[in-house]
Order: sequence, then structure tokens, then C-alpha cells
Amino acid sequence: MPLSATTPEEIRTLLATPLNKLNLQIAGSNLEKQISLLSSELQSKNIHFMPECYLSDEWGCPHLAPIIGIPFYLADETLRQMEKKYTPTEAETDEEILMYLRHEAGHALNYAYKVYKLPEWERIFGPFSFPYIDKYHNIPNHPSFVTYLPDWYAQKHPDEDFAETFAVWLDPGSNWEQKYTNTKAMEKLEFVNKITSTALLTAPIISSGYRDNPIEELSLTLSDWYVDQNETNDDKIK
Repeated sequence: MPLSATTPEEIRTLLATPLNKLNLQIAGSNLEKQISLLSSELQSKNIHFMPECYLSDEWGCPHLAPIIGIPFYLADETLRQMEKKYTPTEAETDEEILMYLRHEAGHALNYAYKVYKLPEWERIFGPFSFPYIDKYHNIPNHPSFVTYLPDWYAQKHPDEDFAETFAVWLDPGSNWEQKYTNTKAMEKLEFVNKITSTALLTAPIISSGYRDNPIEELSLTLSDWYVDQNETNDDKIK
């Protein structure tokens, strides 16, 4: 059942509720539709492995696990609106949710089929073992990388480069065959196109994995969540 908080007392009660007591779930939420769209896109490319999705505290695939964590607040419209009110950024739109799902599906399929172990993968994208750092130098519109998520995210790490390339390849509206003609990025897209028509037609090597920070284990309150997200705005949480 969707959450509802309109009066000051209802809002205070909701803010004091631990995340794992909000009774959030993907089934019946708007996320269910977006995940179904992702599944349809994968099947249209003859990829029949659909990564498991679960609610977490952020977007991501746990280390080498072919599953997708989705921010819990996207499972309820009230929480999506509260993200806008209590944090510096708005919750993702439906279009953005699908973009993130495509990106995370790239990670999941990379891990499920251990594509990153292929010598050709390392030659094209770089060493999978390359250090993963939060702050990275990027060059806007670099021809060696696709552009999909904000901040030229493909330039962050070879694994992110692959996930972004996969997302662009999967997105039916990306027009990648024309957009990236005569660029280094095209070699990466053609690699994705090749492996998805060969290696990814079989059963995955790994199909599940450890869930990182699932909603069921998040005991901090909703108020604590907003303070963590934006400590400078904690005076807004009353």
C-alpha cells in the first residue's frame, strides 16, 4: 500500500520510521513497470537472463554479483516527493530510472557471464582490476567513450565504460550505429553487439549473489536517511 503523509503529525511519524519498517516492495510499485520494460528490451535482443532487482540504499550491483540494487525511495511516490523536499536532488524520473536500469544490467550481465575475463574485453575497455576511485578526470564528449549517464560516467572505470556502452547499445532510442560512426566508442559498441549475439545466448555462469544493503537490513529512520544525504539540510527535518 502506498505511503501517505499529509498532516504535520503524519509527516513526523513517517520521518521517525525505520526504513525496514516502511513495508516497501517492488511489486505493485512504479518500479515494476520500469523493470518490465528492461526485461522486454533484453528479450528483444535475445538476452533471456533478467537480473534480480531488490530495494537498497543506492543504485548498484554488489561486487561481481549479477543483481541490481535500486534506491528504496523509488518504490513509493510519497518518498519520491520527499527526496525533492529534503535532499539537494530530486528522485529519478521514470526515464532516468530506465536509464539506470540499463546501465546496471550491463554490470550484471558482465558479472553473470564473466565477460570481463575475456582478453578482448581487457584490450578494448582496459584492465578490470584498474583501481576504482570516486573522483576521476573526464573529458567531455571524448570520442573513445559513449555518453549516457551524467558526468561522462563511462570514463570512470573500465567496468563503468562497459556498463555505459551496454546501456547505449540496449537503449532503442540511442541511434548508436549512426551517432558513434568513426569513433573509438564504436569498437566498444560492436564488441557488445558481438558478445550479446554469441556468449550471452547461453545460461549465465553466475545467476545470483550477495545483496548489499537490502532494505530489510536498513534500520536507520527516514529522518536519519535525509540527514545522511544532506547534513546541511537537517534543520528542514522537523
